Amino acid sequence: MPVFCAAYGCNNRRSIDTRSHGITFHKFPSDTGLRRQWEVAIRREGFVVTESSKLCSEHFKPDDFDRTGQIVRLGDGASPSVFNFPCHLQRDHSYALPNSPTRLKARLSEALARVESLEREKQNAKTRERRAKKTVKSLLEDLKEKNLINEELNERLGFHSDLQVDLFSKRGHEYTKDQREWMQSVDARPGLNTMMLDMLKRKREEDPAKYGSVALMLDAMAIKKHVQYNSHTQKMSGYVDMGNGMDETDLATEVLVFMVVGIQGDWKAPIAYYLTKSLSPDTQKVLVVHALEELHARGIKVVCMTMDGHASNVNMCNQLGCQLKGNPHEPLKTFFEHPVTADRVFVLMDACHMLKLARNMLQAYSPITSATREISWSYIVELNNVQTKDGLHAANKITNKHVQFDGQKMKVSLAAQTLSHSVVVALRTLRDLGYSQFKNCEATAEFIEMIDRLFDILNSRNPRAKGYKAPLGALNWTERVELLLRGREYLLSLVMKDGTPLHQSKRYLSVIGFVINMDTLLMMIPDLLQVQRYVCTYRFSQDHLELLFNSVRASGGWNNNPTAGQFQGIFRRLMVRCGVSPSGSGNVAAQDKTVSLSAADMHSVLMAEEELLSPFANIPAVICDHSYLPTRFGGLVDNALVYISGFAVRKILKKLSYIPMAKTAAERQRQYRARRDADPERRENYLRSERERWKRDTEAGKNKKISNLGDRAKRHKRKMWRDAKKRQKNREALRNSDTPPQSPDNQNAEKPRSGSSRQHLEGKKQSRRARYKLHKEIAQLQHALTKERKLKEKYKKRLQRSVKQNESPRSKVCELVKNCPVNSRIRKTLLLHEALISDIKRKYQNARNERDKQILAKVTVGKIVKSIGCRDDFSENFTCKYSSEIQAVHFGSSHQQATLHTGTLCVGGSQEPTCFSTISPSKHKSPAAIWEHLNPVLDYVQATHPEVSVILFFSDGPCTQYKQKGNFFLFSTELEKRGIKAGTWNFFEASHGKGAPDGVGAALKRTADMLISHGRDIQDAHELFEALLETNTSIKLFFVNGDTVEQALERMPSNLPAVPATMRIHQVVTLAPGEILSRDVSCMCSTQKQLQCECWNTNHFSFVKKVPDAVSQRQTRIHWEDPEVLGQWCVLTYDKDLFPGIILAMDETHVQVKCMHRVGPNRFFWPAREDVLWYVFDDVLELIPPPKPVTTRHMEIQKDIWARLSE
Repeated sequence: MPVFCAAYGCNNRRSIDTRSHGITFHKFPSDTGLRRQWEVAIRREGFVVTESSKLCSEHFKPDDFDRTGQIVRLGDGASPSVFNFPCHLQRDHSYALPNSPTRLKARLSEALARVESLEREKQNAKTRERRAKKTVKSLLEDLKEKNLINEELNERLGFHSDLQVDLFSKRGHEYTKDQREWMQSVDARPGLNTMMLDMLKRKREEDPAKYGSVALMLDAMAIKKHVQYNSHTQKMSGYVDMGNGMDETDLATEVLVFMVVGIQGDWKAPIAYYLTKSLSPDTQKVLVVHALEELHARGIKVVCMTMDGHASNVNMCNQLGCQLKGNPHEPLKTFFEHPVTADRVFVLMDACHMLKLARNMLQAYSPITSATREISWSYIVELNNVQTKDGLHAANKITNKHVQFDGQKMKVSLAAQTLSHSVVVALRTLRDLGYSQFKNCEATAEFIEMIDRLFDILNSRNPRAKGYKAPLGALNWTERVELLLRGREYLLSLVMKDGTPLHQSKRYLSVIGFVINMDTLLMMIPDLLQVQRYVCTYRFSQDHLELLFNSVRASGGWNNNPTAGQFQGIFRRLMVRCGVSPSGSGNVAAQDKTVSLSAADMHSVLMAEEELLSPFANIPAVICDHSYLPTRFGGLVDNALVYISGFAVRKILKKLSYIPMAKTAAERQRQYRARRDADPERRENYLRSERERWKRDTEAGKNKKISNLGDRAKRHKRKMWRDAKKRQKNREALRNSDTPPQSPDNQNAEKPRSGSSRQHLEGKKQSRRARYKLHKEIAQLQHALTKERKLKEKYKKRLQRSVKQNESPRSKVCELVKNCPVNSRIRKTLLLHEALISDIKRKYQNARNERDKQILAKVTVGKIVKSIGCRDDFSENFTCKYSSEIQAVHFGSSHQQATLHTGTLCVGGSQEPTCFSTISPSKHKSPAAIWEHLNPVLDYVQATHPEVSVILFFSDGPCTQYKQKGNFFLFSTELEKRGIKAGTWNFFEASHGKGAPDGVGAALKRTADMLISHGRDIQDAHELFEALLETNTSIKLFFVNGDTVEQALERMPSNLPAVPATMRIHQVVTLAPGEILSRDVSCMCSTQKQLQCECWNTNHFSFVKKVPDAVSQRQTRIHWEDPEVLGQWCVLTYDKDLFPGIILAMDETHVQVKCMHRVGPNRFFWPAREDVLWYVFDDVLELIPPPKPVTTRHMEIQKDIWARLSE
């Protein structure tokens, strides 16, 4: 991208020529104050600094540069001062203050007086402007409130202000009289409205695509029985009137209204209404056929007919030729032949009405069954109870009125919010959170989800919507067909509690209604997609009629049942686009911007003797859906303001003059380019001149080929090409987006007036100011971000230097094996071990809370070792059961339990191991009990294999069973009593998982449970032993008497010395009675030699000739059984360092200590995050007095104690 100088009148551009002349370019400073000085210095009004804005070096003095390095830089605080401004930008007058204070005071007084005068003039101008605008502002607000003008017209009228209207003048009275005569000429009698039909015929002739295809819908509204004289027709109104001129004697109880809605256009129009009393299906069929014939006579094709789910409507459709009561498992015939053209006219049930029926059915028939699972209304009730109790809503709108909707059954919004996707998500969320009342709610969630998706497909209204609310088009039709077929099968599979299919119940329309709509869409939509890109199914909704009924009811102060005379008057006002607006609290609300056609668009000959033109005929105002005038003022005649406002609007439009403001340079340039590109010849000349200029620049050396550039320039050039290609792809993807347009193009729509309005230009100014502020904020944030990054790099390097000073895992491994030659595999294993230890230490230091530290402390007790040999493990206690309790799944705590000690045995070079298990009624698992369980196994080994002289044990390492001093003592003494020369005991790491002993125990338990399920009672351990023997299992079984275990516990010594670093031991070797060798890592070379190698820091320990050292002497002075030890200070060793701390808790073998951190020799402090961990008793050296504070933060141990402990 080329770089130009931002100074006024400077044409310097970064190139090879400017570089050869020593001209450099410099960015605007990031400092806000200095940047403001630069902006003031260049004197460019409206200039906004960007990241690419630069000034060349010709606008700075030579003293402003720092040329000490290879790159020319500006000095600190340098500001541009060398410019060549024109006369109107030069400031040559003197800024010096006068010497005399009197003159200075006089000038100040003059300036203050001038400021005060200008302020008064400004205030007076604002007052005049406000007073001028107020004259018409109230009129415009009234027109906008009555929805008689749109936003465009309101904006255009907003520029003018001083037109005043006299509501009681002679001219206003004459205008009102003309409007009254014009309205009386509008025909609004019952029956088909020929004025509206003729208007539709003319519209179709003007635009066949928009007005050629319609959807017909019909619905009835209740009215009050009331007879009154109608002065317009000079007859009594209130009786049944079918529009045929016959006098009826029955009073009308409802009004049946017919309406057509454009399928490809945003319009709708009521074409007929009838005052009826309980119409039969035959009569209703005649009315529908008559409407179809009249519409066909005017060239309008009816594609489909929409109605609610009333029984008379279903019977009428069957009489017309549909088969809506056939076998629902086969496709229904949801169409009938047109009475004139024999084309197919499809039938649709109103989607909103079907949604309410589905909601009512779920409440009435709950629970219903789907695929052997229950669908219940109670889950929605429980959801409301949970949300009401907790005071929080799980992202849904369920309240008490949604659950108790008896008084508002017609409210569509309540049904849509009840059977919505948000309720599905809430039910599944509460189920996943563990609420027991929502454990089996999945079937209900699936039902609601299916109904919600079907309703979205049947009610799509936004052409740019996504998901299931998107309109039906060629891109998503295949997917919608699959969903419709799946939904059809799902609804037909629903059954009631008594097994009756739901589509055969009294509320069959809650299912059949959706099936009818799905079958209609499957047949009708492919035909419609042949002539249009997409179909919004909201065009087939009965909401258009319901909104008309809401407007009629609202006209009488929200009277649900107007009289026949009231309805006739309101219908006339609706036709002239001066009716009422639909209430927002009605049963339905407007969902789109469908325009309601009116008698204002009719140009047919009226029924009066003289043709009276509509006063609104020349107003280019688009009236939104059901935008009617309220009649709360008592009638059209009395409301003169409405008609006088129309007269004022027309007069204003005639005198409307618009003077556009001056265009900016960017706007002029864009318009010039648009005009140039619109002319092919001018564009070709422009491209030819650009090619010639490029050729001249290339020959002159200004443009270089990429092969002639350096490596850095090549990389920069190629990056620019890639970025340009990426931007081009993004533009093409945006142009080729498959998002459908807003609506079919209206060729006859009025084009907006060219130019920009005053509000638009003011908005652009505000946008520029906002962008300038945002640019400044971005620059400040980028500067702060740069500083933070530099600070981050500084601390990162400091951390790296501190890490390098610490001993790495590789150096530790080298130090460990320097005197012992090992192969590469073992060295890698040790390196991994040290790396894991370092990582665990780091995670422990960064642990967020005490619980994480405890978990890490207990997990890191395990060590790394794997080997083969005699593997032992305690299986979980087996609870004895009775066969009669199996069905109840009862495990009584009063039942006896049996302890199983399982393992596998490999002797010599035998290929298959021998599985064994000892069974005992004793629950003890201490070392003495372990060896009582091992005694019969060892007897079996010596009896079957007398040549065995060495035994290798493998087990896990629980500190209460195998890895403790009691087991080490018995291991070193019991083998010698049996004549076994030596042995090893190897411990697996804590997370090694399940092994062969666990499999042995599982097999025995499963066998016992199988015996119980077949009627065998197992009451105690002996019966378990006998029952397992009878199965002839291959597992060797031994029975250990409970009294024998108790006697072994009494013989166990109680004053055994502690083995140092017990929890770090992974292998124990015994060669003599009372003598053991311990290692941190298991050594397998012991199985090949004399079991006396010195690998892996072998430690010797003797239970017989143990000489107490300094540590043991200190340990004897700590009485861990004394509760007074809690809360005292102690010193412990961790990772070869000493740390003071406070004892918090104890158990049988460990103590919990909150430690201080060390910063130097005998200098400690409390960390910000508490360091609490469990340690073995051997790690605690001794109890000490509380440390003394040295500074406000640091503390130290008494010097004599520290010197002794350090030695």
